[in-house]
Amino acid sequence: MVILHLDPLGDRPLYLQIVEQIEEAINSNRLTDGQPIWSARKIASHYHISYQTAERALAELARRGLVRRSVASGTVVCLSSQTQQICPAIRHRVIALISCWEVWGTQPTHTMSEMQISQAAAQRLASDLWGLVWAYPGSGDIKKGFSVAELAKWCHRVKFDGALVFGHMPERGLEWLHHQGYPVVVVDAEPIGPFPRVVHDNYGGMKAAVEHLLELGHTKIAFLRGDRPYHYSVRQKAYEDTLLQAGIQPDPELIISIRRPKPRVADAIKFWFSLPDSRRPTALAAGSDIIAAFVAQEAQKQGIRIPHDLSLTGYDDEPFAVAVHPPLTTLHVSWADMGIAGANLLLERLQNPYLHQEGETEPTRIVVPSQLVVRESTAPPASKT
Repeated sequence: MVILHLDPLGDRPLYLQIVEQIEEAINSNRLTDGQPIWSARKIASHYHISYQTAERALAELARRGLVRRSVASGTVVCLSSQTQQICPAIRHRVIALISCWEVWGTQPTHTMSEMQISQAAAQRLASDLWGLVWAYPGSGDIKKGFSVAELAKWCHRVKFDGALVFGHMPERGLEWLHHQGYPVVVVDAEPIGPFPRVVHDNYGGMKAAVEHLLELGHTKIAFLRGDRPYHYSVRQKAYEDTLLQAGIQPDPELIISIRRPKPRVADAIKFWFSLPDSRRPTALAAGSDIIAAFVAQEAQKQGIRIPHDLSLTGYDDEPFAVAVHPPLTTLHVSWADMGIAGANLLLERLQNPYLHQEGETEPTRIVVPSQLVVRESTAPPASKT
């Protein structure tokens, strides 16, 4: 490691001073291929600067292709194309399955669809003789639900080679994993940043549901969603866009996000059916099957007949969708395909970590399609039957 001359009062940010001085040392052969670079923690301690500044500098050097970072070997100068094409040896043959899903603020919990995703991924990885470890660091969907510090503690105790992250891990957590040298793939979330991900077609699925209701003759269609995770925002956007494309201006009062303690599903149904006939919805697109099941239950309590008084669609095609009364029209997604795609994408990264680095401007994004399943919960408006 070369001696750095840092000026905290200079015009250049400290992290750039580090980058430029190490880059100059590499260009002048004072640092050579394969030579180790101090860790961010050691640089920060030695030069009395923040860890974040030192980490940012090493991350920028890695981005420029001047160093290689890994858990096994730390940070080393990496110049030759031959060296960059070599896949670092896998030390543990273990993959971390990190669950950041959340249901009503309780960890760890999973819906049936989420269990199908993770089980399919685990089976795919196990079929290639990879060992698996599970972690539950909390969800980014709830306030203070996720901690990088707790994730780091777990990672320092457990040895693994790459991570498959399920659900919403905040970008700061994904960046921490990336900077530690772990290949990372995200399943069932859309992070900001260059992280490969596998998602299902939330937008296209909800568009199909609303188009189905429009084709039945409904023009007053409500939308009921949860306040998290990101899926609901994408599905709401599809709902609004599809109405606009049909020449219908979305009514803000027909869009409700349920929260704890209120508004509840019961509050939404009671409010909508207190509206005058000219504005009362004849159909409801629910953001998930779980929400739709609560709607069906509450409608029965309030004497609202489905689909005679209110057509109802869900989303996810959970196993209980056929047991809802009446059976639920919903969107089917092959959750197993999502898990398998995520596992395959991570294995590809582990086998060739440099495959997608050069010239990559957008992260790899695999979209699993959804399919409308029509059941007895939808019908034309009563006036048209």
